[in-house]
Amino acid sequence: MSNAATLAIPGVEFGGGGLVGFLIGYGLKKIAKLLLIVFSVLVALVSIPLAYLSYKGIITINYSLLMQYVTQAETYAISTATWLYTTVGGMTQSFPTLGGLGMGFTLNCVSVEVHGGPSPLFPP
Repeated sequence: MSNAATLAIPGVEFGGGGLVGFLIGYGLKKIAKLLLIVFSVLVALVSIPLAYLSYKGIITINYSLLMQYVTQAETYAISTATWLYTTVGGMTQSFPTLGGLGMGFTLNCVSVEVHGGPSPLFPP
C-alpha cells in the first residue's frame, strides 16, 4: 500500500486527528502550568515586600478593598473556566482532534485522581 492509500483509510484519519489533538492539548496543559508558576512567582515578588512594608507601618493596605478585587477576579476566572469547559466539551463530541485535545489537556488531572500520583505515561 502506498502512503496515499494508507491516509485514505477512515480509521487512520480519525486516529491521527485524535492523536494530534491529544499532543496539542497535552502541550497546552504544560504551557499553562508553566505560566501559572511564573504568575505565582510574580505575585509573591510583589506581595512579600508589600506585606513587609505594611508590617513596619510604612504603608497601609485596605484589606476590604483588596478582598473585593480578589473576589471579582475569582468570579471572572470561574466564569471563564466554565465557559471554556462547556465550549470545548460541546465541540469534542463531533471532532476527534478537539476530543484528543481535551484528553491531552486533562491527562494529569485524571491520572492524579485515578492513580493517586503522577501519570505513569507522562511524568510531570
